[in-house]
Amino acid sequence: MADGADVLHETITAVVAQHAMGGDERIGQLVDMLTAPLVRNSARPTSLPVVETWLEPAAALADGPETTVAEALIRHGDSLLWRRAYDTVPPTPEISWMHDGYAYGVLIGPAGGTGGNSTPPFPPPFISDEVFLGFSIQAPDTLYPAHHHLPTEIYGVIGGTADWLNGTGQWTPRPPGSVFIHEPHEIHGMRTGPEPLLAWAAWIDHPAETAYLAD
Repeated sequence: MADGADVLHETITAVVAQHAMGGDERIGQLVDMLTAPLVRNSARPTSLPVVETWLEPAAALADGPETTVAEALIRHGDSLLWRRAYDTVPPTPEISWMHDGYAYGVLIGPAGGTGGNSTPPFPPPFISDEVFLGFSIQAPDTLYPAHHHLPTEIYGVIGGTADWLNGTGQWTPRPPGSVFIHEPHEIHGMRTGPEPLLAWAAWIDHPAETAYLAD
């Protein structure tokens, strides 16, 4: 019988496959990675206050195919390892604010952990040295500062509309159903307004790398 992590894996794979039709070939590459055999792991789920407070309100803002992912996360989000980002870097007011307003839940990735300068590096429910995939929750009025990383990243908005900073320095609203790609070391960031944000993100290469705040 499938458990919560299996349901999340099946659901996000189906939604990514819909976006792959007629889209960037790298989204199709992600589908191939998600449908390849993965090593199942007995993960130790964790949660954070921002998840408990904002998961359901953000999921309620989902639209289209992403609604299935939002519903699966409401039912099975407690099967994920939810982590704070950048909790190993020197604290600043900006980062301290983000610590209370942002979390990401790892579904697939390397056994040694990945991304965001986060601890502890518990292994996720599915182990892969080829791909990282997780979900993020961002509270209203929260800034994820400009950052960059070596991996090519595919992002998808599940619920809530937020502004995204791209490599040109422009902020662009991204509503539910948006799927877009950050190139290696492209500067990007996210800021929420009155709505929370629920999203998924995947690194389709170098999944054991980490992210760095922009200077």
